[in-house]
Amino acid sequence: MPSPHSATATPRPKRVIIVAPRFFPGRTYGAETYLYSLLAELEQLDSDVEVVIVVNEDAAAPIRARFPRLKVVTVKVPRVNFAVYLWEQMVLPRLLRQLGPHVLFFPFNIMPNVSWPSVLMVHDMVNDYYSREHPKFKPLLFRSRRRAIHASIARASMIVTPTVAVADEIRMLMPRLSVPVVSIHEASFPAVADERRPVQLAEGVKYFVLQSGHHAPHKNLALGIQAMAILKAKQTDEYEKTYLVMTAERHDIGDLEELTRNLGVEEHVVFLGRVSSEELEWLVRNASALGFPSQYEGFGLGVAEGIDRGKVVLAADTPVFREVSHGRAYLFNPRDAEEYARLIADAAMQRLPILNIQAERHKNWTWRDHVHQLMLVLETVVPQGDLK
Repeated sequence: MPSPHSATATPRPKRVIIVAPRFFPGRTYGAETYLYSLLAELEQLDSDVEVVIVVNEDAAAPIRARFPRLKVVTVKVPRVNFAVYLWEQMVLPRLLRQLGPHVLFFPFNIMPNVSWPSVLMVHDMVNDYYSREHPKFKPLLFRSRRRAIHASIARASMIVTPTVAVADEIRMLMPRLSVPVVSIHEASFPAVADERRPVQLAEGVKYFVLQSGHHAPHKNLALGIQAMAILKAKQTDEYEKTYLVMTAERHDIGDLEELTRNLGVEEHVVFLGRVSSEELEWLVRNASALGFPSQYEGFGLGVAEGIDRGKVVLAADTPVFREVSHGRAYLFNPRDAEEYARLIADAAMQRLPILNIQAERHKNWTWRDHVHQLMLVLETVVPQGDLK
């Protein structure tokens, strides 16, 4: 992981403003994990830096309850996506000026044009992926986001990414970019103390591969269903004992359910819908393996969590998953259902050992390390821009 420039000669920021008005609790697991983990460590920060978090009305109450030592500023934002982006560009800079910021941190990919030192966290460039690989899927949404993210990257004082792979992707997509880009790995979320079996999971489901996460084209969840159909045709004995369990939202999965029926594997593909954190923990602990067939990710939090919990992890062979797994996952071609099918069968029949290859950076990396590196980055940008 590249380290930020040495900050010994630069002044420490007196106030850091975390700007997250588009964050809505409960919408996406990755965003919630990132922000809450970040705030938990910032709250414990032993320094004279004042940390302020700017959020919408929905997020303010749970953040105040969880992090009482942080100063929370509430703003009223529109509910419609495009209106939020417009509000952020036109109204937010004026509100931030009233707070007298010393340095700004934007944790979610997009930021307005501001005159103060600013650091932007770019979690992924998935909008470029959609424009390239799925140009007809919600084209207005992904193309507009792509333009907004590219503009945001160009106007920030410094860019932070969760992986070297995303940093390299930014440099490839924006070869004339003069803004520094550094990568700071994220960490996995601690295991939930309590766990319980989902009541909707039949007792007969014993050997299963878990595919968690929402349903979107880049997640490639259909590959698991196609793999189960191959198992049924070519490895009947293994198929009869093996299940694929998915936790995608119920309203999202109509096409996946239709695919299971068309391929005749509906009895061995289980759609649980949204599950609680306690139920997800039970599923992770009891799964024969965790499957991640995504064609694109920015970090791969599920892969990191699976490895940290000592699970067999099956992951698509992509730059991000190679980087995050550190040789501790079984990689497969995300366009090859037969290869995935073989791994699913081997995992369910307990023929795949847990890969214990050690990686010095990974094995002790925590959210505290992430925040420590982020603070160094924030310090480096203080002399840049207008502090008045």
